[in-house]
Amino acid sequence: MATQGTVLIVDDYDDAREMLAALLGAAYHILQASNGLEALEIARRDKPSLILMDIAMPVMDGLTASKYLRATPALKQIPIIAQTAQPSLLAAERHLFFAVLQKPIDYRRLLQLIKLAIQAQNG
Repeated sequence: MATQGTVLIVDDYDDAREMLAALLGAAYHILQASNGLEALEIARRDKPSLILMDIAMPVMDGLTASKYLRATPALKQIPIIAQTAQPSLLAAERHLFFAVLQKPIDYRRLLQLIKLAIQAQNG
């Protein structure tokens, strides 16, 4: 089955990653990372179509990882959808993200945003 792109799911909770992978796996090739540092390594290697980034994580948080992605010429165009329990904390950094979703995630909205972001990236 052809996929509509590759989505990198970044979350320190295994259950959250697995639930998102199950939700998205029929339409997208799924990659997973448990922190921002792993996400950077995977993004450099695999150049995903979109990154679904949790913000509060150990090792490297999602905000720091997103700043690195935006500062890396080969990766700066990848759309990032942030997931956080406190979206107001990202107000000053909103420009880093295609969208910011508050946890718990509205999965219908998430699916719409992923589709829009990948379509926008592909022209």
